[in-house]
Amino acid sequence: MALSPSWASTPPERLFLLILISLSLLFNFALAGEYGGGGDNGGGGNYRNSSSEHGGGVAPEEAHPRPYTAVLFPWFVQLLGVVVFYIITRVISAIPYTAIMFLLGAAMGAGSVLHGADSEINATILQWTDINAEVLLLVFLPGLLFRDALHVNWHLFCMSVSQIMIMAFPMVLAGTTLTALVAFYVFPFGWSLNLCMAFGSIMAATDPVAVSALLNEVGAPPRLKIHISGESMFNDGSAIVFYTIFSSMYLYELGIEGLGQQYGVGEGFSKFFLMALGGAAWGVLMGLGLSLVLFLLNRRFDHEENVVQVAATISIAYITFYTAEITLKMSGVIAVVVCGIATQGIGYNSINDQPMMESFWTLVEHLLNTVIFALGGLVWGEVIVLESIHLGRNFYGYLVLFYILVVAIRYFLVFAFYPILSRLGIKTNWREAVFMSYGGLRGAVGIALALALQNEVYSADLEGEAQAIHQTDVSQVFAMVGGIALLTLVINGSTSGPLLRKLGLVDSTKIRSEIVAHFQEDTKRRVHDAFVHLLSHPNYYHVDFALVKYHVKMLSYLTLEEFKTAIFRNKKMVPSAIYKKPNINNILPYLLRTGDGKQVHASAISGLEEFTSLFNVDTDNGDVEQCVNTETIALSGDEKERAMELRKIFIELLRHLYHIQLEKGELSGRSTVEYIIFNGLEYTSDHVSRGGALNDWDAQKHVRRHTKWFDPCRTEKRAGLRIEVQLAISFIEAHKAAQAQFLECDTFTDAQAQVIEESKVQVRMAEDVLKFNDKDLVQRHVSLLFCKILLNKQARFLQNLAEKGQLSSREVHHPLAEVEKAIRELTRSPVDGYPDQMDTTSKKHSVYEVINPGHQEVTDSDPSNEEEVNLNTPLL
Repeated sequence: MALSPSWASTPPERLFLLILISLSLLFNFALAGEYGGGGDNGGGGNYRNSSSEHGGGVAPEEAHPRPYTAVLFPWFVQLLGVVVFYIITRVISAIPYTAIMFLLGAAMGAGSVLHGADSEINATILQWTDINAEVLLLVFLPGLLFRDALHVNWHLFCMSVSQIMIMAFPMVLAGTTLTALVAFYVFPFGWSLNLCMAFGSIMAATDPVAVSALLNEVGAPPRLKIHISGESMFNDGSAIVFYTIFSSMYLYELGIEGLGQQYGVGEGFSKFFLMALGGAAWGVLMGLGLSLVLFLLNRRFDHEENVVQVAATISIAYITFYTAEITLKMSGVIAVVVCGIATQGIGYNSINDQPMMESFWTLVEHLLNTVIFALGGLVWGEVIVLESIHLGRNFYGYLVLFYILVVAIRYFLVFAFYPILSRLGIKTNWREAVFMSYGGLRGAVGIALALALQNEVYSADLEGEAQAIHQTDVSQVFAMVGGIALLTLVINGSTSGPLLRKLGLVDSTKIRSEIVAHFQEDTKRRVHDAFVHLLSHPNYYHVDFALVKYHVKMLSYLTLEEFKTAIFRNKKMVPSAIYKKPNINNILPYLLRTGDGKQVHASAISGLEEFTSLFNVDTDNGDVEQCVNTETIALSGDEKERAMELRKIFIELLRHLYHIQLEKGELSGRSTVEYIIFNGLEYTSDHVSRGGALNDWDAQKHVRRHTKWFDPCRTEKRAGLRIEVQLAISFIEAHKAAQAQFLECDTFTDAQAQVIEESKVQVRMAEDVLKFNDKDLVQRHVSLLFCKILLNKQARFLQNLAEKGQLSSREVHHPLAEVEKAIRELTRSPVDGYPDQMDTTSKKHSVYEVINPGHQEVTDSDPSNEEEVNLNTPLL
């Protein structure tokens, strides 16, 4: 576990650290606070509504908290999960998320027992630790299992089904038996054989979530993924069937009428096959039904219908589990898994919005895993504290010994079946067998089953010594299951990545490295193209190239040859009717130099005459001055109403154009600028609906006045100007594009002319920001915006490569992180210049003068000036 030395060095990270500390204080305060439904009972830890020597008794009328407090625990845990996720993605990357949530739950469980206060937190903890066993399984398992089944590789699953069945059924029974023998003969707890078999079946359930995420992250081959995920899904099902049989036999030992059932060997196998095969058959039927529903909901352009498709999948998943488990007395787990796989194979192509479906089920998996691991840790913490005497001093020694034996049993089973597994289906090899043995993590399903068994015994009508013995037994079972889950998640989960690489199971071949390097070069070429294209925009005629290449690393070593090639590509790709000359005056001086910094005469560079020909196409500044009367127009009653409707249309057009800027990377979507723009449109929309004129620039200033609590310009004048410049440029570009679209219609009414004139008034107000502020400072912020656009485009190129499958998410993770870092550094750019900075212009012009060439004569820095762009004369 390594800590980043500067992880809290930036304002956002310091803020999040403050939030983390505040949450901790809030949690402590909640524990100390008095629970509204209780009295001054001097309470102690309340565990399963029974008194304990570790906590005082609670009066019967006060033992049960109000029902609504049950809502607090899952969402409090989700909030903690947000903090944990932030920390592990920036500070502690080695420990899995689920392991930390388990530890936090254990801390809450131990704290609720030791603190002994009647608080809201203690009340909700009590309700969740007392959750009914069947409800626990019904809430958590369908969502966790269906997601994995729905995203299985159908082709590989069909090819490897024989291997998966061997690993999920005979191997699970063998593992259950070996684990039970260890518990019966090695542990000093004196468990009955039936309890040992139930314990063995719980330990046989492996958790696919953590390992699957790791396999995706490191780029493991699909064959290994299907081996591990397929085995995990079905061995969860078979483990629960074995658990059902052996736990029923154990509960029968309690001697309570109607609780549990005794099975002979033949009856046990019959029960197993009935539950397993019956569950599979029911899953096929429900999968076919779900596929039909998805097929009938075929209006793919109807967003609401796409949402209904997603709702149908989660509804069928939970109904499948309920009907199989409760109504038909079959395996709900196997039914859900088969239902998901059948839907993947038959109905997945009928899903209208697959990204929405993927995002929804990823969210469901995250929410359920967060709660189940925190709940497991919660009960484990309570058990460790309350049962510390019964667990004994040697418990932790036995826990470590059992962890070693669990790993050894897993290796023994995999290699015992290896001669069969290596010959069936898609086969396997010894390297994959080693990793499958090591990657058998225990997690959500095992914790849920152990909780279910414990709650079943604690809710049983036992008395006296029998109650104490059996409650202690199941508490010991849960303590051992929770401890093994924690150890496998922390140790095996955090070291599986290095083991994969050591075994050579990741995509790190020389050929793959060459392919990745090729796509990196392609991304660099695309950034060069975007750079040249932006240089043709009047806003960016005078960008500071020293600043740009300092922040955009893919331009740091731009050569003249690369620049020429990018300009030729730009000329070829852009239609001549809309082609605009890129202004290269600020760029060439940096490229026409030798390695020691001396200037090279342009005439000495071969091929520059052809290069010069690129600047012979006339440019059009794109201003929309087309014969529109700019005076105020007197409108009739009907025209006034028409103008109101046109203003509403104009506002929606502006909203659309701002979203296009977001897609192009010209707006980032996460800054004050976007907040001001879109909230300004809401103010304007309200103003227009009451008969007012367009006033969105004034509205943006209104939003600024009411958001000073988070506005950077409140504390730093330079940051305020940066926001104003970005607002002005985005505003002017959107309005001019909207004006141009308004002028495309065949007929031109007075109402349209009025709306365009109102837009021009707002544009002139925005231009004043560029016109009357310090030119150098404005140009600096324009250059920073230029960098931001390029970096956002670079990020988009990389994301597209991952979306198309040309690069894996692991291969684009580091480059994207570097782009994110570069974007953040734009706000901390040097004030006193940049390395290698040059004075590339003889006369300074404001951005306003460049984007409004009619404002004065064509200047010497306008790219239409042939003398400036003649590369056959020295530029300096």
